Amino acid sequence: MRQLIEYRMFLAKIGAAIADQEKAVRAAQTELRNRQAEWEAARRQSSGLKRVIENTLKEEIRLEEKKQQAEQDERAGRRYTGDSFTVFL
Repeated sequence: MRQLIEYRMFLAKIGAAIADQEKAVRAAQTELRNRQAEWEAARRQSSGLKRVIENTLKEEIRLEEKKQQAEQDERAGRRYTGDSFTVFL
């Protein structure tokens, strides 16, 4: 009889240990889902910032090209004649 009681106590301890481990696994899975959601949010923010930077750089390049074109147009409108410039409009 004593052996049966000890065996049942042993099984109860194993059952409790299994329940504890299952609880730990569920907690780890929840933590994983939370971290994945945080990572995804950070990735979306990073992608958004990257697009803003790319668009800003493109705009800077466009403005610089426009400025250079205006300077070229201005130079093309001038003709050097002797010691003075003649502007053709």
